[in-house]
Amino acid sequence: MNRSFTHWTTLAFAAAALAFTSSAALAQASFTLNDPNCSDFTLGGSVGARTLTCVPIGPPPPGAPTGCVASVSTNPNPLTSAGGTATPSVTCDAPPAGSVITYSWKKNGVDLGCSTAACPADPVGANGGASGVNYSYKPTPCIGASCANVTAATATVPGSGGGGGGGGGGGGAISCAGYSSTLVISQNWALKSLPRQVATPFGPNDALVITFTTGAATQPGVLGQITLAEFNSPPSRFHGTLSTQPCDFGRGLLPPYSSADSNTVTLYFSVGGASVFGYPVLQPSTTYYVNFYNDAGSSCQSAGSCDKAVDFNKPQGL
Repeated sequence: MNRSFTHWTTLAFAAAALAFTSSAALAQASFTLNDPNCSDFTLGGSVGARTLTCVPIGPPPPGAPTGCVASVSTNPNPLTSAGGTATPSVTCDAPPAGSVITYSWKKNGVDLGCSTAACPADPVGANGGASGVNYSYKPTPCIGASCANVTAATATVPGSGGGGGGGGGGGGAISCAGYSSTLVISQNWALKSLPRQVATPFGPNDALVITFTTGAATQPGVLGQITLAEFNSPPSRFHGTLSTQPCDFGRGLLPPYSSADSNTVTLYFSVGGASVFGYPVLQPSTTYYVNFYNDAGSSCQSAGSCDKAVDFNKPQGL
């Protein structure tokens, strides 16, 4: 993580190097910190006595909040090139008795001015360009000085030309940039048991997006799953990502358990409550997308067909 600080920022370890620097030069100095163990730094202290606190990468330090997952809802959902609002929020496990979780947020690396778990709706402007514009919302929940490193949630305003890359699709249609075609399958969450669906025709260079909207009920601690495997096509390696955005082929909601790459891809999730075994927690009444593409050089590409069987199992009791 690189972080630059300007205008009268004084760091203790830089004091010797600055001993012969004039005050006029120091006023315009710029320092860059690079620590591979930190995902970010928080600035504290007061003028003339600033302190920097590392937000570590990896498991939260002892005493930090646990089970934290960030999400963002949009209005409209999905966003169109006209823009709208994004409402970020984060859920964490209940803190130990007597402890209080405090929150800070950054939007694209800049302080959002929100200090609660659920932030007010944040306006995102219209996009007149051809490519999507991403807005990253990253919370830092802390108990005292111990802070958790939480994966940011992203909202994307697609380009005005139609589907936006990396999570877009305007006008209600989903079209993933860079693929020959985008096959979309909608799952009906209201059904008690969802029947198997077949993704066909799923071409070698196509994208597949499975979309569903959770109901109002939750079932904490109970896992559901979505599984894809070949259907009348050769076993072939492909990639899947569970996300709040269509065409998001990255690490998804809660890395590393929100994406997979294999001949058969299974993604687990629960609805409400805390994370189970590290798997993503979905929120009620929220739309999600499971995005797939075929790996380069996979066996189905030479066969010309990569059709998949889609088995979707909600958590038991929903």
